[in-house]
Amino acid sequence: MKNFLFAEFLNRNSVTKIALAAFFALSTLASAETIKDKRDGQTYKIIKLDGQEWIAENLRYSPKGAACTGICKKMGMMYNWHEAMEVCPEGWVLPSHGDWARLFNHVGGFEELVAKSEVISQKHVESGKVVKVKGKDVIGFGALTYGQCAEVDHHGVKQVTMNCPIFWTSTDNLDDLSPITSNPTIDLPVAGDGHVAYALYGYIDRNYRNIRELKKERLPVRCISEKTHYRDPAEEYKELLEKGLVDKRDNHVYPVTLIQETLWMAKNLNYQTKNSWCYDNDYSNCALGGRLYSWAAAMGKSEEECGRGKNCNATGEQIQGICPEGWHLPTMDEFHTLSSIAGFKEQCEGNGPDEGPCWHEGAANNLHDSWDPNFPARDTYGFNAQGAGTRQYDGQFVGLGDYGFYWTSDEFHKNYAKYAWLYGDRFYLNNYFKDNAFSVRCVKNR
Repeated sequence: MKNFLFAEFLNRNSVTKIALAAFFALSTLASAETIKDKRDGQTYKIIKLDGQEWIAENLRYSPKGAACTGICKKMGMMYNWHEAMEVCPEGWVLPSHGDWARLFNHVGGFEELVAKSEVISQKHVESGKVVKVKGKDVIGFGALTYGQCAEVDHHGVKQVTMNCPIFWTSTDNLDDLSPITSNPTIDLPVAGDGHVAYALYGYIDRNYRNIRELKKERLPVRCISEKTHYRDPAEEYKELLEKGLVDKRDNHVYPVTLIQETLWMAKNLNYQTKNSWCYDNDYSNCALGGRLYSWAAAMGKSEEECGRGKNCNATGEQIQGICPEGWHLPTMDEFHTLSSIAGFKEQCEGNGPDEGPCWHEGAANNLHDSWDPNFPARDTYGFNAQGAGTRQYDGQFVGLGDYGFYWTSDEFHKNYAKYAWLYGDRFYLNNYFKDNAFSVRCVKNR
């Protein structure tokens, strides 16, 4: 499997021809400005889109002071990975895989980023048929294509990407790719992991691939503003993962767990407030399984504001509620995502969680140590779901050691709110009376 880099193109200019053109006018999807690189005075177009800020041209700065002339003015300089990590102007950084994934998710794929003068072409090795897709450049990103990039196995059919865009990423750890995308990774036969990093290249079906490249290879670079740069959650939350969350209100310390890109508390909340209880009114149960909260209390509201029979009308995607500062009460969507990650298979009696009940079967012990000898302990994700039971609206306590009930921030009706319920090998998503008291887990704000 071969990678033909731009350096090879320069050597074989008489054989391989690549169309080059200036960038086209921007569409209304992105706003455009310019910046000047203080190091060499070169000016670059930048685009702002979906909270991101990109340099919309290949970088032309030479770390060694060599002039960028001729074809370099259009295609940019080529950098090895170590150079690429340091070469962006002040305030800008090499994009991570997460930065690229966010951009692709917004525009749909590589062909929407490729200059309108460019063509991505791919050849099926077995049939010899060549498929071509012209660039659409819907946001003025102006990605340019190169000579043959790689041979890939796409859905069991070998193909050669003949012209494609390719860029370095700052990601050099395969584990960092998994939470971001399900797109396959092309693993080239290269030296040890310390000598490789990941690049992205585009191909025909509005998609992209992760490809391992030797760090010594030379590829183009785009830069993203440091302010809008995707930060690896494992690095961002490193201290919390090591030391836990300290609730400054009462100095309780809670372990946390990172499940894909979401940081969850790994123990039930135990902050005392009005309309919260220990199971059987026994403080030792609070120490083990946290407190049980009415929905209004979980939302940080009074019963007069959000209790049974009251429309709470809470707004916002991240409602702090009873959670510590910087954390929020999970939404039903966040619990739904958690259940999917943990491998549950959804079944619903109605048309989904809004009509429910729904339950996800077969993997509950991926989220807790076993409460039942019939379901061996795993807790694959470190969620540590606890069977803290519930206080019913009539004051009875039931389910200690058997059930884990968790409030969400979603109101279903003036009398009901949505919750998640772990029992045996099932994960239920449903709604129930607001004056029942359930456990609370909190999620870190992003």
